[in-house]
Amino acid sequence: MDRNARFEAIADCDEAVLTGLAERVLASSAAVTVVREPTPGMLMLRARESAGRSVFNLGEVTVTEAEVEIDGHRGYAMTTGLR
Repeated sequence: MDRNARFEAIADCDEAVLTGLAERVLASSAAVTVVREPTPGMLMLRARESAGRSVFNLGEVTVTEAEVEIDGHRGYAMTTGLR
C-alpha cells in the first residue's frame, strides 16, 4: 500500500477505530514522544464555485493538530473540530 492509499484509508476510517489503534500503540512498548500536544487552530476552507470554477475562501474552520514521534518516526495529524 503506497502513501496515498494509506492516507485515503485513514481518512475513510471510523473515529472509534482510529482511537482504538492509538490506544493500542500507547499501551505497547513503543517509544512514544509527544512532540506537540493536541492544539486548536484555524484553517481556511477553500471552495470552487460551480459556474466559472474559480476558487474562493469560504471561511475558517476550527481544527485540532498534534505531532508525535514513535520509535524515531515522526507523525502529524489534523482533524476538524476541537478534540
